Amino acid sequence: MDSITPILHKKLFWAFTLIIVIYAYFKFVIYDYWKRRGIPHDTPIIPVGNAFPLISGSIGNFIKQKYNKSKKYPVYGIYIFHMPLLLINDPNVIQLILIKEFNKFRDRGLYFNEKVNPLSVHLFLLPGERWRQLRAKLTPTFTSSKLKHMYPLLLKIGDNLIRVCDQIIKKDNIVEFKDLIGRYTTDSISSIAFGVDCQSLDNGSSEFQKHGSMAFDLPPIKNTLGTFVPKLLDIFRVPLYNKAMTQFFTKTFKDVLEERRRNKIARKDFLDLLMQLLDKGSLDEDKDLKQGDNSANGSALGKISLSEAIGQAFIFYLAGFETTSSTITYCLYELALNSEIQEKVQAEIDEFSKRDGGITYEIMSNDMKYLHMVFLETLRKHPSIPFLNRECIEDCDIPNTNFRIEKGTKLLICMNAMHRDPDIFPDPEKFDPLRFTKENIASRQPYTYLPFGDGPRACIGIRFGMLQTKIALIGLLSNYNFSVCEKTSIPVMYARRSFTQTPEYGIYLKTEKRNKSTFLYKNNKGQ
Repeated sequence: MDSITPILHKKLFWAFTLIIVIYAYFKFVIYDYWKRRGIPHDTPIIPVGNAFPLISGSIGNFIKQKYNKSKKYPVYGIYIFHMPLLLINDPNVIQLILIKEFNKFRDRGLYFNEKVNPLSVHLFLLPGERWRQLRAKLTPTFTSSKLKHMYPLLLKIGDNLIRVCDQIIKKDNIVEFKDLIGRYTTDSISSIAFGVDCQSLDNGSSEFQKHGSMAFDLPPIKNTLGTFVPKLLDIFRVPLYNKAMTQFFTKTFKDVLEERRRNKIARKDFLDLLMQLLDKGSLDEDKDLKQGDNSANGSALGKISLSEAIGQAFIFYLAGFETTSSTITYCLYELALNSEIQEKVQAEIDEFSKRDGGITYEIMSNDMKYLHMVFLETLRKHPSIPFLNRECIEDCDIPNTNFRIEKGTKLLICMNAMHRDPDIFPDPEKFDPLRFTKENIASRQPYTYLPFGDGPRACIGIRFGMLQTKIALIGLLSNYNFSVCEKTSIPVMYARRSFTQTPEYGIYLKTEKRNKSTFLYKNNKGQ
């Protein structure tokens, strides 16, 4: 017994010494990073830094709290576990990062390992030169003429949404829209991106919707590490998505690709465009591109790989499924709370619906000004992603300050917090589409409204997302009046486990028929 005691004391001594060394390393080396550089910062707690609220709360709420505390500083330092992270609060610095010095901040700095996550080979995650080349190849897929070809396909699914909604309200006029709109976006984006008619609206759900939802239901710790400390996931080769989901989207894409090639099917959808880039490295002639500009349609850049095609179809599906679904649902929710605004946008829709030929692609895209303002205001209050992230790849001095952003620094632009900042948007909790008149936009400081990002790495599918959203809104608002009911959760709660700001719970609205059913595709003579 006496011989064991010294050994135990020795082990305790070394354990205590190790704890002291680790503590000192965190306190005087890791957590001294911002202090040594003269950048204002939060006081970290060893060993989690400032990340403790992320373990149980949403990323969006965390970012908003940090912004409200630090917005008087152009930049502000925090720590996520051992990782220094710089919050960007000043719109001028945001412009520097997204536009003026873009080449020093072109990477997102998120978790990317294509061997572990085969579906990650897409524009949102790809770093460096691979991103630039793929972006150049894919940009022509979203011209106006390409989207106009997709318009009739989307109108048909929009009309089916109305038919299904008619059936629902015959039984109960209290409708849960989070699920219903999720089924609509599943049908529309699976059709456009994968060429699959999965009939979620008619059948209540689908394999597409089930597997797509998995991508937004990650454990908070995986969300946090993948966003802020990706090297840790990379070291342990942690898969973001489960094997079944990866196999489903990969197999579906390959099966449809094989069927189209075998039967020589051309459908003028996103998958058709990906096939052109796969087979010949360029798209068919597009009147929206300048004549002779080979690089504009990808012909000077070479073919895309199969993994790039699958990855891009996957991220296009995720963006069109979840983020668009949330935007439509939040818009209906806000209009249900604001009946005067709802009536005004319905009046605009009714006016254009009476025109010969109905609401054409051109009218929807260019002429429906108030609907567009409602769309923009929805994204102000409820941006799909709460922040923009970048990684510095070359040292950059911040003008008019003594601050330098060093290579390797990870940055966050607090988008959702700026959208709710009363100094930028007075009375920010009020839903007011008039914030987006030309005059009000011109009077507001640039780079304070960023629902799609900005600069070369802005969302490539902006116009498609608008189209998909507006088709649903026009169809629903043509046919129904919406109001809140006892089951409506006010205020809306964001999901804690999701990277995006999807609703935590169902959005229930009282839904009453306005008149006989109005269908967009049936009445559209311009297609």
